[in-house]
Amino acid sequence: MRRDVLKKGLLPAATVAAAFASFGFVAPQAAPQLDRAAGVQLGMRVLRPAQTAKSFVGNAFGKGVTVESDARTGAVRLLSGTNLLPGALEQGATLDDFVAAAQRFVDAHKAELGGLAFADLELNKDAALLTGELQFLKFRVKRQGLNVLDAVVDFRFKAGTLVQVVNQSYTEALADDRSLQGGLERGAEAALAGGTAQHTGDAFRVVEDGKHYRLVRIAQFDVKAQDDHLFKAQVEAATGKVFELRDTAFYLSGAAKGSAYPRTWWHDDPATLMAYRDLKLTYSGGTVTTDASGNYVNAPATAQPKINGLEGTRVKVIPATGTKLAVNGAAGGASVWNVTYTNSAAPAAEDKAMAQSMTYYHLTREITHAKAYISTPWLDRQLTANVNLSDVCNAYWDGSTINLFSAGDGCANTGLISDVYYHEWGHGLDDNTGGIEDDAFSEGYGDIMSLLLTHDHVLGKGFMTADGAGVRDLTDFYKYPDSADEEAHTAGQIIGGTFWDLLVNLKANHTDAVAGDILSKLALNVIFTASKYTDVYAALLVIDKPTHALAANGPNFCAINKAFSKHGLASADASCN
Repeated sequence: MRRDVLKKGLLPAATVAAAFASFGFVAPQAAPQLDRAAGVQLGMRVLRPAQTAKSFVGNAFGKGVTVESDARTGAVRLLSGTNLLPGALEQGATLDDFVAAAQRFVDAHKAELGGLAFADLELNKDAALLTGELQFLKFRVKRQGLNVLDAVVDFRFKAGTLVQVVNQSYTEALADDRSLQGGLERGAEAALAGGTAQHTGDAFRVVEDGKHYRLVRIAQFDVKAQDDHLFKAQVEAATGKVFELRDTAFYLSGAAKGSAYPRTWWHDDPATLMAYRDLKLTYSGGTVTTDASGNYVNAPATAQPKINGLEGTRVKVIPATGTKLAVNGAAGGASVWNVTYTNSAAPAAEDKAMAQSMTYYHLTREITHAKAYISTPWLDRQLTANVNLSDVCNAYWDGSTINLFSAGDGCANTGLISDVYYHEWGHGLDDNTGGIEDDAFSEGYGDIMSLLLTHDHVLGKGFMTADGAGVRDLTDFYKYPDSADEEAHTAGQIIGGTFWDLLVNLKANHTDAVAGDILSKLALNVIFTASKYTDVYAALLVIDKPTHALAANGPNFCAINKAFSKHGLASADASCN
C-alpha cells in the first residue's frame, strides 16, 4: 500500500517527495529551501499534556466528580460529572447565558483551577456549538494581554447541564522574563532562503521544562518565499530563533442532473446521472437555482436555462485548464426544459469535464451531509474548488479553497476521486470551527470525513492510474504514543484508525445506516471542542451521553472505549469485556 499523503504543512502543493518516484511521482518545482543549519523544521509544535488516572473520590468540585490531573505539575486538566454547576440552563438559553454559566464556574473554583481568572479568557465564537442536546464553548487564554497559543479551556454542556470542563490554561506555567530583542524578522527570513517577513503580532507558547511548564514569548510573521509561497513563522522574542514554521497550504496525497461516478473513476459503479442540487442555472436575463432534487421552478416561460459553469449556493467550481462545463437546456415536454451533462467521447476532455461534475456533486453532498448534524456559518458560505490545475499527483486546501490537480505521471485527475475532496473539505471544517491545534489530528480528521461518506478503510482508491491504488488504509495499525512522533499523515492514522474501529464496533450492534449516523454525529460534533486527538475520547463520552440520564454512560460507550483503548487513547473499561 502506497503511503504517500499530500503534505499539509510539509511541502508546497506542487511538490511530491522523490521517495515515491517508483510510482511515477515527480517534483515539478523545488521545495522551499530551509535554513537547516539553524535547525529549522517545518510543521506544527503540539503540546499534549499527559494526564494521570481518573480519581472518583470526593473533592472540591463536588461528590462524584471525576478529576484528571497533569502528570507533570498536578494541575487539574479534566473534570467530568453529571452536574458540575448546580442547576441546568433552560431550553432556549442563549450563548450569553452559557458564557455566564462558565464564568460562574470559574469564579467559584479559581483556586482549584490554579488561579485562573475569567477575565483572562476570550470566547472563540467560531467554536461555539449550541444545539438542543449539546452546547460546547471554547475559550482562548491570555497572559499579560497576549494569547497563549497552546492554552484552551473548554466547557461541555449536555442539554444545558455542565458535565465536562477541559482546563488546559497552564496557569502554572512560569513567566518568560527574558529581555526582548529587536529585528526579529531576520530570524523569520532566515528560515527560508530569500524570504521576506511581515510582523503580524506577538503571543506566548507553552513548553515543557522539567517538572514544570514555562511560557516563551514569540513574535509571529507571515513569510513569503521567493515563489510567493506563504509560510507562518514564530520566532522566540528573546533569542531570534525560529520556534515554529508552518506552511499555509493544507495538502493531501492520494482523489454534479449530470454524469458523475458514485465515488471514483477506478472500477467503481459506472458513471450515472446525479442531481445537481442548489445549482444556479442561467438564462437570458437571470438565474434560477435548483432544489435538493435538482429540480427548479419559476423560470420565465421563454427561458432556456443552461449550465454555464458549475456554481451553486454551496459550491463553485473553477476549471484552471480545459473547457468550463457548459450545457444548454433541451425541451423535455410542454414547458419542461432539462439541462443534462453526459459523457463525451474524447477521454482527455472528458476527464476535465467529469472532474468539474464530480467535484460539484460530491462537495455539495459533503456539505449537505454535515448540515444534517451541525450548524456553523462556514457551511452557509459558498466554497470554491479549483479543478484541473496544471500540476499532477496532488490536491490541497489553502485556507479558503480546495485545489485539485490534472492527470499525469501515473496519477489520476484528483477531481475524479471523491475521497480526496472529502479529506480536503475536512481541513476546511477544521479551519472554520476554531482550528485543530494538532497537524496529526487535522490529517486524521480529513480521513475521518471521507470515512463518514464511504464507510471504506481505504482512502483515495484510483489515485494511481496503473493499479488504482489508494493513499492510506485505516486498518494499518498505529497506536499512541508509539506513533505520535511520525510524520503528520502517518501519526494521523492513530485517530483515523480509531474511528474505523469505532465504525466496525458500531456495525456489530446496529445496521450500517444507523452505525453511520452515530459515527457522523460523533465526528462532526467533536471538532468544535477537541483541539488534539488526545482530547477526543473524553469529548465523545459527553456527546454520546443520554440527556435523560447524565450519570450513565452513553449507549455507545463500549464501542467507543474499545476503539480508543485499542489505539492507546483511553484505558480499557472492564465493564466492556
